[in-house]
Parts: sequence; structure tokens; C-alpha cells
Amino acid sequence: MHRRWVTSLGRETVGRRMRRRILGAAAPGMEVDSISFDLEDIVLWLLGWMLKIVLILLVVPVVLVVVLLVGLVELLGRLVLRRPWSIDAFGRDGSHVRWPESGMRRARVRRDEIRVALAAGAAPQGGDVRSGPDRS
Repeated sequence: MHRRWVTSLGRETVGRRMRRRILGAAAPGMEVDSISFDLEDIVLWLLGWMLKIVLILLVVPVVLVVVLLVGLVELLGRLVLRRPWSIDAFGRDGSHVRWPESGMRRARVRRDEIRVALAAGAAPQGGDVRSGPDRS
């Protein structure tokens, strides 16, 4: 099963099909007397492009700023309010162990200690054992 973006066009190309639909021209093989644009069509076309430009220049940067601010608030919450970082280890059998650690430096040091202990075959203490492949 699959999804097709463009159905069979026959001898008509995608560009010709779009031009025909936009300009209201007839299908291939049909005569077209004249294609005329009214002033209303031109104004609507210009307004459409102006709206697209406004959306790109205003809305997209606002969304990016909001996303960056949320990330900054999250980082400040972890650093200033001492919200714990999670150190996770996943086993090949689907087991999952999580260690909470407050402070970015301490979390980094603890992560390295856990990595060394697991590489040596030891089981680090103090972890919260979770069942199944919960990767949240």
C-alpha cells in the first residue's frame, strides 16, 4: 500500500497542470481564447503574497523566541531551583534504571561514575529500577 502525491498526468507536466489550474486555462488540446486578469485578481494575489511575507517575517521569529524562552526557563529551573537531572541507563534486555542528581556538575560526575561502573560489570547503587523500555 502506498500514497501517490500526483495521479497520472498523461502528457501534461506538473508545471503545466499548475499553470492551467492557477490561470484557469483549459486542458491540453482545448482552445483558449484569452486569459485576462481583473484588477481584483491582481490585488488579491498581491495581498496573498504580502500575508505570506508577514507570516514569515513576524510569526516564525516569534515562535522561535517563545521556544528559546521556554528552553531557557527550563535550564534556569534546573540550575537555580536545583531541579534534579535524570541519569538513565538502558539494558539490552529492556531494563531501565534512573538516577536523579541535583546540580549540573554533580550530575556529570555521577554519570561518568555510573558509566565506568557499568563498563566494569558492577551495578551502581541508588538507582530507581523501572520495568520495560520506558524511554520517557
